[in-house]
Amino acid sequence: RQEGIECEFDRSKGIVSGRPANARGRVKWNQSCVAILKRNLSFVNAMKIVDEALYTSADGDRPRSAERHFRPPLGEPHYSFVYGNDPPLIPETLECPDDFVCQEVSLWWTHPPTLDGVSQWKEVGTIKLGSRHFRS
Repeated sequence: RQEGIECEFDRSKGIVSGRPANARGRVKWNQSCVAILKRNLSFVNAMKIVDEALYTSADGDRPRSAERHFRPPLGEPHYSFVYGNDPPLIPETLECPDDFVCQEVSLWWTHPPTLDGVSQWKEVGTIKLGSRHFRS
């Protein structure tokens, strides 16, 4: 068994677009063609560890919800296939990827947070996860 973060896709939801309420067909540029990840124990534990390492709490030692990372309109952890605003961006034949074990985590500077800004995003660093499994 591989070490790392178990990433499982929610096949019952398929490939979706995040559509804000009252958007009249427009999709959110960074949620235009995505597969939803399941919040399994491995994924949730990894989120907690990353949160503790990278973020301080304004409320002292009170834990913060990882939910704040899953932005509307989807409000779900997801894998993005493409960014854009033109519906429909989802090919009819596109299916969820195979489940996998993530063996490294990358931190990215994602500014400016716009479709035009994506080409300016930069990787800050990558951590290999070979010595730790996030199940327990």
